[in-house]
Amino acid sequence: MDQPQPLPVSATFVLRDFLILMSNKKKKSRPKLKRAPREKYSEETRGADWVTIGWLLSAVTTLTAEIGGSIAFALSNESEAALLFARYMLFAAIVIGSISALLTIGVYRLRRVAPPRTVTIVVLLIVLAPIPLWAMLFGFR
Repeated sequence: MDQPQPLPVSATFVLRDFLILMSNKKKKSRPKLKRAPREKYSEETRGADWVTIGWLLSAVTTLTAEIGGSIAFALSNESEAALLFARYMLFAAIVIGSISALLTIGVYRLRRVAPPRTVTIVVLLIVLAPIPLWAMLFGFR
Protein backbone atom coordinates (compact mmCIF):
# COMPACT_ATOMS: atom_id res chain seq x y z
CA MET A 1 0.00 0.00 0.00
CA ASP A 2 1.31 3.37 -1.00
CA GLN A 3 1.55 5.88 1.74
CA PRO A 4 1.67 9.58 0.93
CA GLN A 5 5.14 10.94 0.96
CA PRO A 6 5.76 13.84 3.35
CA LEU A 7 6.46 17.16 1.74
CA PRO A 8 10.07 18.04 1.41
CA VAL A 9 11.31 20.48 4.01
CA SER A 10 11.72 23.30 1.54
CA ALA A 11 8.10 22.94 0.31
CA THR A 12 6.85 23.02 3.92
CA PHE A 13 8.65 26.31 4.55
CA VAL A 14 7.34 27.81 1.33
CA LEU A 15 3.75 26.89 2.26
CA ARG A 16 4.22 28.26 5.76
CA ASP A 17 5.70 31.50 4.46
CA PHE A 18 2.87 31.87 1.96
CA LEU A 19 0.24 31.44 4.67
CA ILE A 20 1.99 33.94 6.91
CA LEU A 21 2.18 36.47 4.10
CA MET A 22 -1.48 36.01 3.27
CA SER A 23 -2.56 36.45 6.86
CA ASN A 24 -0.49 39.61 7.27
CA LYS A 25 -1.83 41.17 4.11
CA LYS A 26 -4.03 44.13 4.86
CA LYS A 27 -7.55 43.59 3.76
CA LYS A 28 -9.26 46.26 1.79
CA SER A 29 -11.70 47.95 4.07
CA ARG A 30 -15.05 48.90 2.72
CA PRO A 31 -15.82 52.56 2.80
CA LYS A 32 -17.94 53.32 5.82
CA LEU A 33 -21.47 54.24 5.00
CA LYS A 34 -22.56 57.53 6.43
CA ARG A 35 -25.67 57.13 8.48
CA ALA A 36 -28.38 59.66 8.31
CA PRO A 37 -28.85 61.56 11.55
CA ARG A 38 -31.50 60.04 13.76
CA GLU A 39 -34.81 61.72 13.48
CA LYS A 40 -36.93 62.40 16.48
CA TYR A 41 -40.03 60.30 16.27
CA SER A 42 -42.26 62.71 18.08
CA GLU A 43 -42.10 66.25 19.26
CA GLU A 44 -44.43 65.38 22.11
CA THR A 45 -43.41 64.61 25.65
CA ARG A 46 -43.48 61.05 26.80
CA GLY A 47 -46.44 61.77 29.09
CA ALA A 48 -48.44 63.26 26.24
CA ASP A 49 -47.74 60.18 24.14
CA TRP A 50 -48.90 57.90 26.94
CA VAL A 51 -52.12 59.85 27.45
CA THR A 52 -52.77 59.76 23.70
CA ILE A 53 -52.24 56.00 23.57
CA GLY A 54 -54.54 55.49 26.56
CA TRP A 55 -57.14 57.74 24.97
CA LEU A 56 -57.23 55.79 21.72
CA LEU A 57 -57.10 52.39 23.45
CA SER A 58 -60.01 53.32 25.68
CA ALA A 59 -61.96 54.49 22.62
CA VAL A 60 -61.32 51.18 20.85
CA THR A 61 -62.32 49.28 24.00
CA THR A 62 -65.52 51.32 24.19
CA LEU A 63 -66.32 50.50 20.57
CA THR A 64 -65.65 46.80 21.17
CA ALA A 65 -67.94 46.77 24.20
CA GLU A 66 -70.67 48.58 22.23
CA ILE A 67 -70.50 46.11 19.37
CA GLY A 68 -70.40 43.15 21.77
CA GLY A 69 -73.41 44.44 23.70
CA SER A 70 -75.38 45.12 20.54
CA ILE A 71 -74.66 41.67 19.12
CA ALA A 72 -75.52 40.01 22.43
CA PHE A 73 -78.81 41.92 22.53
CA ALA A 74 -79.63 40.97 18.94
CA LEU A 75 -78.92 37.29 19.63
CA SER A 76 -80.60 37.17 23.04
CA ASN A 77 -83.99 35.78 21.86
CA GLU A 78 -85.46 36.19 25.33
CA SER A 79 -82.40 34.51 26.87
CA GLU A 80 -81.84 36.08 30.27
CA ALA A 81 -78.09 35.33 30.25
CA ALA A 82 -77.50 36.98 26.87
CA LEU A 83 -79.59 39.98 27.92
CA LEU A 84 -77.55 40.29 31.13
CA PHE A 85 -74.32 40.05 29.12
CA ALA A 86 -75.56 42.78 26.77
CA ARG A 87 -76.32 45.05 29.72
CA TYR A 88 -72.88 44.45 31.25
CA MET A 89 -71.16 45.20 27.97
CA LEU A 90 -73.09 48.42 27.43
CA PHE A 91 -72.49 49.47 31.02
CA ALA A 92 -68.78 48.83 30.52
CA ALA A 93 -68.93 50.89 27.31
CA ILE A 94 -70.50 53.78 29.23
CA VAL A 95 -67.88 53.66 32.00
CA ILE A 96 -64.89 53.28 29.67
CA GLY A 97 -66.37 55.88 27.31
CA SER A 98 -66.56 58.35 30.20
CA ILE A 99 -62.90 57.73 30.94
CA SER A 100 -62.08 58.25 27.27
CA ALA A 101 -64.06 61.50 27.22
CA LEU A 102 -62.00 62.73 30.19
CA LEU A 103 -58.79 61.65 28.46
CA THR A 104 -59.81 63.76 25.47
CA ILE A 105 -59.44 66.84 27.64
CA GLY A 106 -56.05 65.59 28.86
CA VAL A 107 -54.85 64.96 25.33
CA TYR A 108 -55.70 68.50 24.27
CA ARG A 109 -54.00 70.00 27.32
CA LEU A 110 -50.81 67.91 27.26
CA ARG A 111 -50.01 67.71 23.57
CA ARG A 112 -48.12 70.46 21.80
CA VAL A 113 -49.81 69.60 18.52
CA ALA A 114 -53.51 68.84 18.76
CA PRO A 115 -54.70 65.50 17.36
CA PRO A 116 -56.46 65.59 14.00
CA ARG A 117 -59.98 66.96 14.27
CA THR A 118 -61.46 63.96 12.45
CA VAL A 119 -59.94 61.55 14.97
CA THR A 120 -61.31 63.60 17.84
CA ILE A 121 -64.82 63.70 16.33
CA VAL A 122 -64.84 59.94 15.69
CA VAL A 123 -63.63 59.21 19.23
CA LEU A 124 -66.28 61.48 20.73
CA LEU A 125 -68.99 59.80 18.65
CA ILE A 126 -67.76 56.40 19.83
CA VAL A 127 -67.68 57.38 23.51
CA LEU A 128 -71.08 59.10 23.46
CA ALA A 129 -72.88 56.34 21.50
CA PRO A 130 -73.44 53.91 24.43
CA ILE A 131 -75.82 56.27 26.26
CA PRO A 132 -78.49 56.52 23.52
CA LEU A 133 -77.86 52.86 22.67
CA TRP A 134 -78.63 51.90 26.27
CA ALA A 135 -81.79 54.03 26.23
CA MET A 136 -82.87 52.54 22.92
CA LEU A 137 -82.32 48.91 23.92
CA PHE A 138 -83.25 48.87 27.61
CA GLY A 139 -84.82 52.19 28.48
CA PHE A 140 -83.86 54.08 31.60
CA ARG A 141 -85.00 51.75 34.38
